[in-house]
Amino acid sequence: ANASGGDRNGGVLALAGDDHLAKSSILPAQSEFFFEHAEMPVLNPADIQEVLDYGLHGFELSRYAGLWTAMICLADTMDASATISVAPQRLTFLRPDSDPWAEQDLNRVLMLGNRLETERLLRDVRIPAAQAYVRANRLDAIAFGASRPRFGIVATGKAFRDLLQALDLLGITEARARDIGLAVYKVAMPWPLEPYNF
Repeated sequence: ANASGGDRNGGVLALAGDDHLAKSSILPAQSEFFFEHAEMPVLNPADIQEVLDYGLHGFELSRYAGLWTAMICLADTMDASATISVAPQRLTFLRPDSDPWAEQDLNRVLMLGNRLETERLLRDVRIPAAQAYVRANRLDAIAFGASRPRFGIVATGKAFRDLLQALDLLGITEARARDIGLAVYKVAMPWPLEPYNF
């Protein structure tokens, strides 16, 4: 389905209910590798607010790139409760200057094209478009500590929240992190990793 793509007026968001500790399932589950194998961009929210935000960005990314977009729904996150903002004006969705749909009608090519052209469009047009979307919307960014760090830690999803808790237990506040030149870079889309926002 992802190779066949989506439509610029539609958008697909595939949700994966992962349970790493097998609290409510027979076996532990981790879907990132499945989605990577299917060449679907993966969004990994750290909390309930990001489930909403990344879900909306996931649809927009899907429409822009013509790909399905996956979102990891980790049991620890989805079983939580939180107060979140649903104000419509709090999010903006920027489209990069390049238009992957301009190269050619992706749906027409995929319906009538050959397998090699389908693969080329997926890897040479759509995947870079997903990375461009994340870059334009600055979904990956320094989320804690120094803006010009000497030391950096990269985290995604629930691991980001776990890392912040570990730093707190070590007595490293955000002010202390800035003083020592430490930053935490938070990755929204671990695959395909956007390489230019660092």
